[in-house]
Amino acid sequence: MGNSKPKNCCHPDCFHCPYNDCIYDRLEVEDFSETNDRDYWIYEDSTGKKLHQSKDKDYRNARKTAYNRKAGNHRDRHEYNQKYYAEHGKEIREKRKQNYDTKKNTAKCRKYRKKNKEHEKERQREYYLANREKKQEYARKRYEMMKGELNA
Repeated sequence: MGNSKPKNCCHPDCFHCPYNDCIYDRLEVEDFSETNDRDYWIYEDSTGKKLHQSKDKDYRNARKTAYNRKAGNHRDRHEYNQKYYAEHGKEIREKRKQNYDTKKNTAKCRKYRKKNKEHEKERQREYYLANREKKQEYARKRYEMMKGELNA
């Protein structure tokens, strides 16, 4: 079974395919619609009852995948978002500033810090241990600078 459709493949019209060894055989949205219509018709004709939607998970997932491949409307979302933000970035930032509530955010931050106090202490301890030499070197340089300013 071919995973991706070749560039010039004319599936489902395989008789006119330019490739002699083309093995693309995925089901497309039209195939699912065609089989659904046929299944409904056969079931209704033989039993006289309406056929309700199947609960077969694999079938529904395959049908959804085929639809998403065909529609492709969300495929290039990243590029679209970047382009939109480049054009409307200033408006977006201004709107965020207008809707930003400092008091509400401060209350949220205090609540978070209070709730995660121990976790925050542990994180700071790990950071200090990982960067001990850098912090000591910075403190030493700062001390030397301050000592030089006081003596001058």
